[in-house]
Amino acid sequence: MTGIWILIVGLILLLIVFFCATKSDKKKPSADISPELQAAFKSFAEDVVKPLGIGIEESRIENLKLLSEVPFEDGVFRYYSFEYGIIPTNAVENEQGIVLNSQEILEQAGLAGNPVLLYFEVNNKISEISVLPDSRIAEAGFVGYIENRYAHIKDWEIKEEYSFLIEDDKFSLWENLAATSLLSEASKIRERTTPPLSYSAQYIDTWETEDIEIQSMVFFEGKKELIYSMKTTSSRTSTFRGICVGCSVDELKEKYPKFLSYSELFMEKGPCYGFIPRDQTARYIAFFVDEKKVCEIWIADAFDERSFEEQNGYVDEDIEWVNYDYSDKLTERYAREIYLGKHRDVFDPWQVFHNYIIHEIGTADITDKGLWRGSDDEKLFFIVYRETAIDKKTAVEVKMKKITLEKTTNNAQIWVVTKHRRQEDYK
Repeated sequence: MTGIWILIVGLILLLIVFFCATKSDKKKPSADISPELQAAFKSFAEDVVKPLGIGIEESRIENLKLLSEVPFEDGVFRYYSFEYGIIPTNAVENEQGIVLNSQEILEQAGLAGNPVLLYFEVNNKISEISVLPDSRIAEAGFVGYIENRYAHIKDWEIKEEYSFLIEDDKFSLWENLAATSLLSEASKIRERTTPPLSYSAQYIDTWETEDIEIQSMVFFEGKKELIYSMKTTSSRTSTFRGICVGCSVDELKEKYPKFLSYSELFMEKGPCYGFIPRDQTARYIAFFVDEKKVCEIWIADAFDERSFEEQNGYVDEDIEWVNYDYSDKLTERYAREIYLGKHRDVFDPWQVFHNYIIHEIGTADITDKGLWRGSDDEKLFFIVYRETAIDKKTAVEVKMKKITLEKTTNNAQIWVVTKHRRQEDYK
Protein backbone atom coordinates (compact mmCIF):
# COMPACT_ATOMS: atom_id res chain seq x y z
CA MET A 1 0.00 0.00 0.00
CA THR A 2 2.82 2.35 0.87
CA GLY A 3 4.39 1.69 -2.53
CA ILE A 4 1.19 2.71 -4.30
CA TRP A 5 1.07 6.02 -2.42
CA ILE A 6 4.71 6.65 -3.28
CA LEU A 7 3.91 5.99 -6.94
CA ILE A 8 0.91 8.35 -6.86
CA VAL A 9 2.92 11.12 -5.18
CA GLY A 10 5.68 10.62 -7.74
CA LEU A 11 3.23 10.98 -10.63
CA ILE A 12 1.80 14.13 -9.07
CA LEU A 13 5.28 15.62 -8.73
CA LEU A 14 6.06 14.80 -12.37
CA LEU A 15 2.84 16.52 -13.45
CA ILE A 16 3.72 19.59 -11.38
CA VAL A 17 7.22 19.76 -12.89
CA PHE A 18 5.82 19.36 -16.43
CA PHE A 19 3.17 22.04 -15.79
CA CYS A 20 5.75 24.47 -14.40
CA ALA A 21 8.08 23.87 -17.31
CA THR A 22 5.25 24.44 -19.79
CA LYS A 23 4.17 27.59 -17.97
CA SER A 24 7.77 28.80 -17.86
CA ASP A 25 8.07 28.37 -21.62
CA LYS A 26 4.91 30.37 -22.13
CA LYS A 27 6.48 33.26 -20.19
CA LYS A 28 9.11 33.80 -22.85
CA PRO A 29 7.39 35.97 -25.42
CA SER A 30 10.73 37.57 -26.29
CA ALA A 31 11.50 34.39 -28.28
CA ASP A 32 8.69 35.39 -30.67
CA ILE A 33 10.03 38.92 -31.13
CA SER A 34 12.17 39.29 -34.22
CA PRO A 35 15.89 40.03 -33.92
CA GLU A 36 15.32 43.26 -35.88
CA LEU A 37 13.00 44.59 -33.16
CA GLN A 38 15.37 43.51 -30.39
CA ALA A 39 18.26 45.22 -32.19
CA ALA A 40 16.21 48.40 -32.68
CA PHE A 41 15.56 48.67 -28.95
CA LYS A 42 19.21 48.05 -28.06
CA SER A 43 20.29 50.77 -30.47
CA PHE A 44 17.71 53.13 -28.94
CA ALA A 45 18.87 52.36 -25.39
CA GLU A 46 22.52 52.82 -26.34
CA ASP A 47 21.79 56.26 -27.76
CA VAL A 48 19.88 57.29 -24.63
CA VAL A 49 22.61 56.32 -22.14
CA LYS A 50 25.65 57.20 -24.26
CA PRO A 51 25.90 60.80 -22.93
CA LEU A 52 26.33 59.35 -19.42
CA GLY A 53 29.19 57.13 -20.56
CA ILE A 54 27.14 53.98 -19.99
CA GLY A 55 27.44 50.98 -22.28
CA ILE A 56 24.76 48.34 -22.91
CA GLU A 57 25.93 44.72 -22.74
CA GLU A 58 22.54 43.08 -23.27
CA SER A 59 18.95 44.15 -23.72
CA ARG A 60 15.57 42.57 -24.34
CA ILE A 61 11.99 43.54 -25.02
CA GLU A 62 8.95 41.39 -24.28
CA ASN A 63 5.19 41.42 -23.79
CA LEU A 64 4.38 43.54 -26.82
CA LYS A 65 0.95 45.17 -26.61
CA LEU A 66 -0.60 46.74 -29.69
CA LEU A 67 -1.50 50.38 -29.08
CA SER A 68 -2.64 51.50 -32.51
CA GLU A 69 -2.59 50.73 -36.24
CA VAL A 70 -2.37 53.53 -38.80
CA PRO A 71 -2.91 52.57 -42.48
CA PHE A 72 -0.40 54.34 -44.72
CA GLU A 73 0.07 54.01 -48.50
CA ASP A 74 0.42 50.28 -49.27
CA GLY A 75 0.89 49.10 -45.69
CA VAL A 76 0.27 49.91 -42.06
CA PHE A 77 2.20 51.45 -39.18
CA ARG A 78 1.89 49.59 -35.87
CA TYR A 79 2.53 51.08 -32.42
CA TYR A 80 3.38 48.82 -29.46
CA SER A 81 4.06 49.27 -25.79
CA PHE A 82 6.42 46.72 -24.27
CA GLU A 83 8.37 45.66 -21.23
CA TYR A 84 12.13 45.83 -21.37
CA GLY A 85 15.32 45.04 -19.56
CA ILE A 86 18.87 46.22 -20.05
CA ILE A 87 22.16 45.00 -18.61
CA PRO A 88 24.77 47.78 -18.59
CA THR A 89 28.44 46.94 -19.03
CA ASN A 90 28.94 48.20 -15.47
CA ALA A 91 26.45 48.57 -12.62
CA VAL A 92 24.86 52.03 -12.48
CA GLU A 93 24.30 53.54 -9.04
CA ASN A 94 22.55 56.66 -7.80
CA GLU A 95 24.06 59.17 -5.37
CA GLN A 96 23.16 56.93 -2.41
CA GLY A 97 24.99 53.97 -3.94
CA ILE A 98 21.82 52.04 -4.80
CA VAL A 99 22.04 50.03 -8.03
CA LEU A 100 19.49 51.29 -10.57
CA ASN A 101 17.13 49.04 -12.50
CA SER A 102 16.50 49.25 -16.26
CA GLN A 103 13.78 51.89 -16.11
CA GLU A 104 15.72 54.03 -13.62
CA ILE A 105 18.81 53.96 -15.83
CA LEU A 106 16.91 55.30 -18.84
CA GLU A 107 15.15 57.89 -16.69
CA GLN A 108 18.49 59.08 -15.31
CA ALA A 109 19.71 59.43 -18.89
CA GLY A 110 16.79 61.76 -19.64
CA LEU A 111 14.10 59.50 -21.10
CA ALA A 112 10.75 61.11 -20.30
CA GLY A 113 7.91 58.60 -20.19
CA ASN A 114 7.89 55.12 -21.67
CA PRO A 115 9.45 53.98 -24.95
CA VAL A 116 7.10 53.01 -27.78
CA LEU A 117 7.94 50.59 -30.60
CA LEU A 118 6.85 51.62 -34.09
CA TYR A 119 7.32 49.90 -37.43
CA PHE A 120 5.86 49.76 -40.93
CA GLU A 121 4.48 46.49 -42.30
CA VAL A 122 3.52 45.56 -45.85
CA ASN A 123 3.01 42.01 -47.16
CA ASN A 124 4.19 40.58 -43.82
CA LYS A 125 7.53 42.40 -44.12
CA ILE A 126 8.52 45.01 -41.56
CA SER A 127 10.75 48.06 -42.05
CA GLU A 128 11.31 51.58 -40.71
CA ILE A 129 11.62 50.26 -37.15
CA SER A 130 11.97 52.96 -34.52
CA VAL A 131 11.77 53.27 -30.76
CA LEU A 132 10.78 56.66 -29.40
CA PRO A 133 9.51 58.21 -26.17
CA ASP A 134 5.73 58.21 -25.82
CA SER A 135 5.95 61.98 -25.25
CA ARG A 136 6.84 62.37 -28.94
CA ILE A 137 3.66 60.52 -29.88
CA ALA A 138 1.47 62.43 -27.42
CA GLU A 139 2.21 65.75 -29.13
CA ALA A 140 0.30 64.85 -32.31
CA GLY A 141 -1.33 61.49 -31.59
CA PHE A 142 -0.82 58.19 -33.39
CA VAL A 143 -2.19 59.36 -36.75
CA GLY A 144 -0.75 62.87 -36.46
CA TYR A 145 2.78 61.62 -35.85
CA ILE A 146 2.69 59.48 -39.00
CA GLU A 147 1.27 62.37 -41.04
CA ASN A 148 3.89 64.81 -39.78
CA ARG A 149 6.81 62.43 -40.21
CA TYR A 150 6.05 60.51 -43.39
CA ALA A 151 3.29 62.14 -45.44
CA HIS A 152 5.23 65.27 -46.38
CA ILE A 153 8.84 64.21 -46.92
CA LYS A 154 10.54 66.88 -48.98
CA ASP A 155 11.26 66.18 -52.64
CA TRP A 156 14.49 67.83 -53.75
CA GLU A 157 14.78 68.66 -57.44
CA ILE A 158 17.22 66.40 -59.25
CA LYS A 159 19.62 68.30 -61.51
CA GLU A 160 21.74 66.36 -64.00
CA GLU A 161 24.58 68.81 -63.42
CA TYR A 162 25.16 67.18 -60.03
CA SER A 163 25.60 63.61 -61.29
CA PHE A 164 28.28 60.95 -61.47
CA LEU A 165 28.49 58.67 -64.49
CA ILE A 166 29.88 55.37 -63.23
CA GLU A 167 30.46 53.34 -66.38
CA ASP A 168 26.89 52.71 -67.63
CA ASP A 169 25.12 53.92 -64.49
CA LYS A 170 24.23 57.45 -63.41
CA PHE A 171 23.80 58.64 -59.83
CA SER A 172 22.42 62.10 -59.13
CA LEU A 173 22.23 64.19 -56.00
CA TRP A 174 18.87 63.60 -54.24
CA GLU A 175 18.13 60.51 -56.33
CA ASN A 176 16.17 57.84 -54.45
CA LEU A 177 18.28 54.76 -53.72
CA ALA A 178 15.41 52.75 -52.20
CA ALA A 179 15.00 49.32 -53.79
CA THR A 180 17.88 49.89 -56.22
CA SER A 181 20.32 47.11 -57.01
CA LEU A 182 22.96 49.35 -58.60
CA LEU A 183 25.09 49.31 -55.44
CA SER A 184 24.90 45.56 -54.83
CA GLU A 185 28.70 45.20 -54.90
CA ALA A 186 29.25 48.01 -52.39
CA SER A 187 29.55 47.54 -48.65
CA LYS A 188 27.09 49.49 -46.52
CA ILE A 189 27.63 51.18 -43.17
CA ARG A 190 24.51 52.39 -41.36
CA GLU A 191 24.68 55.05 -38.64
CA ARG A 192 21.89 56.52 -36.54
CA THR A 193 21.28 60.24 -36.92
CA THR A 194 21.08 62.73 -34.06
CA PRO A 195 18.65 65.62 -33.45
CA PRO A 196 17.50 67.64 -35.24
CA LEU A 197 18.10 65.42 -38.31
CA SER A 198 16.73 62.37 -36.49
CA TYR A 199 13.26 63.95 -36.48
CA SER A 200 13.07 63.44 -40.25
CA ALA A 201 15.66 60.75 -41.10
CA GLN A 202 16.60 57.85 -38.85
CA TYR A 203 19.79 56.71 -40.54
CA ILE A 204 22.68 57.73 -42.75
CA ASP A 205 23.75 54.94 -45.12
CA THR A 206 27.27 55.01 -46.54
CA TRP A 207 27.83 52.82 -49.60
CA GLU A 208 31.51 52.16 -50.34
CA THR A 209 33.58 50.50 -53.02
CA GLU A 210 37.33 50.76 -53.38
CA ASP A 211 37.15 54.23 -54.96
CA ILE A 212 33.54 55.45 -54.67
CA GLU A 213 31.49 56.60 -51.67
CA ILE A 214 27.79 57.45 -51.79
CA GLN A 215 25.85 58.63 -48.74
CA SER A 216 22.09 58.67 -48.42
CA MET A 217 19.60 59.84 -45.82
CA VAL A 218 17.03 57.20 -44.91
CA PHE A 219 13.83 59.22 -44.57
CA PHE A 220 11.62 56.13 -44.96
CA GLU A 221 13.38 52.77 -45.15
CA GLY A 222 12.66 51.01 -48.43
CA LYS A 223 10.75 54.00 -49.81
CA LYS A 224 12.85 57.18 -49.57
CA GLU A 225 16.60 56.88 -49.22
CA LEU A 226 17.99 60.00 -50.89
CA ILE A 227 21.58 60.67 -52.00
CA TYR A 228 23.07 63.82 -50.49
CA SER A 229 26.82 63.24 -50.97
CA MET A 230 29.05 61.41 -53.48
CA LYS A 231 32.84 61.09 -53.63
CA THR A 232 35.21 59.36 -56.02
CA THR A 233 38.91 58.84 -56.66
CA SER A 234 38.22 56.68 -59.72
CA SER A 235 39.17 57.63 -63.27
CA ARG A 236 36.21 55.48 -64.42
CA THR A 237 33.76 57.90 -62.78
CA SER A 238 33.07 61.25 -64.44
CA THR A 239 30.90 64.28 -63.83
CA PHE A 240 28.01 65.19 -66.10
CA ARG A 241 30.41 67.36 -68.13
CA GLY A 242 32.99 64.62 -68.49
CA ILE A 243 35.64 65.54 -65.91
CA CYS A 244 37.22 62.62 -64.06
CA VAL A 245 40.21 61.93 -61.85
CA GLY A 246 43.33 62.45 -63.94
CA CYS A 247 42.01 65.40 -65.96
CA SER A 248 44.20 68.50 -66.00
CA VAL A 249 43.26 71.84 -64.48
CA ASP A 250 43.14 73.30 -68.00
CA GLU A 251 40.59 70.63 -69.03
CA LEU A 252 38.59 71.41 -65.89
CA LYS A 253 38.50 75.14 -66.70
CA GLU A 254 37.52 74.37 -70.29
CA LYS A 255 34.54 72.24 -69.18
CA TYR A 256 33.58 74.63 -66.38
CA PRO A 257 34.39 78.12 -67.74
CA LYS A 258 31.94 79.84 -65.38
CA PHE A 259 31.18 79.75 -61.65
CA LEU A 260 34.43 77.96 -60.80
CA SER A 261 35.80 79.06 -57.44
CA TYR A 262 39.05 78.08 -55.72
CA SER A 263 40.19 77.29 -52.19
CA GLU A 264 43.79 76.69 -51.15
CA LEU A 265 42.76 74.39 -48.29
CA PHE A 266 39.23 73.04 -48.71
CA MET A 267 37.96 70.90 -45.81
CA GLU A 268 41.57 70.70 -44.57
CA LYS A 269 42.38 68.41 -47.54
CA GLY A 270 44.26 70.74 -49.87
CA PRO A 271 43.79 72.88 -52.99
CA CYS A 272 40.37 72.51 -54.56
CA TYR A 273 38.18 74.04 -57.27
CA GLY A 274 34.49 74.42 -56.53
CA PHE A 275 31.75 74.60 -59.15
CA ILE A 276 28.91 76.71 -57.70
CA PRO A 277 26.44 77.87 -60.38
CA ARG A 278 23.75 80.38 -59.47
CA ASP A 279 20.89 77.90 -59.14
CA GLN A 280 19.42 78.93 -55.76
CA THR A 281 20.80 75.81 -54.05
CA ALA A 282 23.71 75.08 -51.72
CA ARG A 283 24.96 72.23 -53.92
CA TYR A 284 28.51 72.14 -55.21
CA ILE A 285 31.06 70.02 -57.05
CA ALA A 286 34.53 69.97 -55.49
CA PHE A 287 37.56 69.09 -57.61
CA PHE A 288 40.63 68.41 -55.47
CA VAL A 289 43.87 68.84 -57.39
CA ASP A 290 47.44 67.66 -57.02
CA GLU A 291 50.22 68.72 -59.38
CA LYS A 292 47.63 70.47 -61.59
CA LYS A 293 45.55 67.31 -62.06
CA VAL A 294 42.20 66.33 -60.55
CA CYS A 295 42.75 63.70 -57.85
CA GLU A 296 39.34 63.49 -56.14
CA ILE A 297 35.80 64.73 -56.86
CA TRP A 298 32.94 65.42 -54.46
CA ILE A 299 29.33 66.20 -55.34
CA ALA A 300 27.31 67.29 -52.32
CA ASP A 301 24.68 69.54 -50.81
CA ALA A 302 25.87 71.94 -48.10
CA PHE A 303 22.22 72.60 -47.10
CA ASP A 304 22.51 75.90 -45.22
CA GLU A 305 25.47 77.63 -46.85
CA ARG A 306 27.62 76.82 -49.85
CA SER A 307 31.11 75.63 -49.03
CA PHE A 308 32.72 77.87 -51.64
CA GLU A 309 32.47 81.61 -52.15
CA GLU A 310 31.67 82.85 -55.62
CA GLN A 311 34.78 84.22 -57.28
CA ASN A 312 34.23 87.77 -58.48
CA GLY A 313 37.76 89.07 -58.83
CA TYR A 314 39.76 89.86 -61.95
CA VAL A 315 42.40 87.14 -61.56
CA ASP A 316 41.60 83.46 -60.96
CA GLU A 317 42.02 82.51 -57.31
CA ASP A 318 44.43 79.68 -58.11
CA ILE A 319 47.01 82.13 -59.50
CA GLU A 320 49.56 82.73 -56.77
CA TRP A 321 50.41 86.12 -55.38
CA VAL A 322 53.96 87.40 -55.95
CA ASN A 323 55.61 89.45 -53.22
CA TYR A 324 56.44 93.00 -54.29
CA ASP A 325 59.76 94.36 -53.03
CA TYR A 326 59.45 97.56 -51.02
CA SER A 327 62.58 97.10 -48.89
CA ASP A 328 64.00 100.40 -50.21
CA LYS A 329 61.30 102.22 -48.23
CA LEU A 330 62.45 100.71 -44.94
CA THR A 331 65.94 102.24 -45.00
CA GLU A 332 67.23 105.17 -42.94
CA ARG A 333 67.97 107.06 -46.16
CA TYR A 334 64.34 106.82 -47.25
CA ALA A 335 63.23 107.95 -43.77
CA ARG A 336 65.49 111.02 -44.04
CA GLU A 337 64.07 111.84 -47.47
CA ILE A 338 60.54 111.60 -46.07
CA TYR A 339 61.60 113.95 -43.27
CA LEU A 340 62.96 116.42 -45.84
CA GLY A 341 59.60 116.48 -47.63
CA LYS A 342 60.31 114.12 -50.52
CA HIS A 343 58.09 111.21 -51.70
CA ARG A 344 54.86 112.99 -50.77
CA ASP A 345 52.97 110.67 -53.11
CA VAL A 346 53.44 107.65 -50.80
CA PHE A 347 50.87 109.08 -48.39
CA ASP A 348 48.14 108.67 -51.01
CA PRO A 349 47.22 105.10 -52.07
CA TRP A 350 45.93 106.32 -55.44
CA GLN A 351 49.28 107.95 -56.19
CA VAL A 352 51.08 104.75 -55.21
CA PHE A 353 48.76 102.86 -57.55
CA HIS A 354 49.48 105.34 -60.36
CA ASN A 355 53.24 104.91 -59.87
CA TYR A 356 52.82 101.13 -59.99
CA ILE A 357 51.08 101.43 -63.38
CA ILE A 358 53.90 103.57 -64.74
CA HIS A 359 56.61 101.13 -63.63
CA GLU A 360 54.85 97.80 -64.29
CA ILE A 361 52.37 98.39 -67.12
CA GLY A 362 54.08 101.12 -69.08
CA THR A 363 52.45 102.21 -72.33
CA ALA A 364 49.97 99.35 -72.67
CA ASP A 365 46.37 100.24 -73.51
CA ILE A 366 44.54 100.24 -70.16
CA THR A 367 40.86 99.37 -70.64
CA ASP A 368 39.81 99.36 -66.98
CA LYS A 369 41.34 100.12 -63.59
CA GLY A 370 40.29 101.08 -60.10
CA LEU A 371 39.82 100.16 -56.46
CA TRP A 372 38.13 96.78 -56.06
CA ARG A 373 37.83 96.73 -52.30
CA GLY A 374 39.63 98.12 -49.30
CA SER A 375 39.79 99.42 -45.74
CA ASP A 376 41.65 102.16 -43.89
CA ASP A 377 44.78 100.01 -43.72
CA GLU A 378 44.60 97.69 -46.77
CA LYS A 379 43.39 98.09 -50.35
CA LEU A 380 43.07 95.91 -53.44
CA PHE A 381 43.33 97.58 -56.86
CA PHE A 382 42.86 96.10 -60.33
CA ILE A 383 44.05 96.85 -63.84
CA VAL A 384 42.88 95.41 -67.17
CA TYR A 385 45.05 96.23 -70.16
CA ARG A 386 45.66 95.20 -73.75
CA GLU A 387 49.13 94.73 -75.18
CA THR A 388 49.69 96.81 -78.27
CA ALA A 389 51.14 93.95 -80.32
CA ILE A 390 48.51 91.32 -79.50
CA ASP A 391 44.73 91.48 -79.22
CA LYS A 392 44.53 89.86 -75.79
CA LYS A 393 43.78 91.35 -72.41
CA THR A 394 45.70 90.88 -69.18
CA ALA A 395 44.28 91.42 -65.71
CA VAL A 396 46.36 92.48 -62.71
CA GLU A 397 45.44 92.65 -59.03
CA VAL A 398 47.55 94.80 -56.71
CA LYS A 399 47.55 94.53 -52.92
CA MET A 400 48.52 97.58 -50.92
CA LYS A 401 48.82 98.27 -47.20
CA LYS A 402 49.71 101.13 -44.87
CA ILE A 403 52.97 100.68 -42.94
CA THR A 404 54.69 102.72 -40.23
CA LEU A 405 58.23 103.95 -40.85
CA GLU A 406 59.82 103.37 -37.48
CA LYS A 407 63.03 105.08 -38.54
CA THR A 408 61.27 108.45 -38.85
CA THR A 409 60.99 110.80 -35.88
CA ASN A 410 57.20 111.04 -36.18
CA ASN A 411 56.54 107.38 -37.13
CA ALA A 412 55.20 108.40 -40.53
CA GLN A 413 52.69 106.06 -42.18
CA ILE A 414 52.95 105.41 -45.91
CA TRP A 415 51.26 103.17 -48.51
CA VAL A 416 53.27 100.41 -50.20
CA VAL A 417 52.51 97.69 -52.75
CA THR A 418 52.98 94.33 -51.00
CA LYS A 419 51.79 91.73 -53.56
CA HIS A 420 50.54 91.48 -57.10
CA ARG A 421 49.44 88.83 -59.55
CA ARG A 422 48.38 88.76 -63.17
CA GLN A 423 46.35 86.64 -65.53
CA GLU A 424 46.95 86.67 -69.26
CA ASP A 425 44.22 86.03 -71.80
CA TYR A 426 41.67 87.69 -69.51
CA LYS A 427 38.09 87.38 -70.74
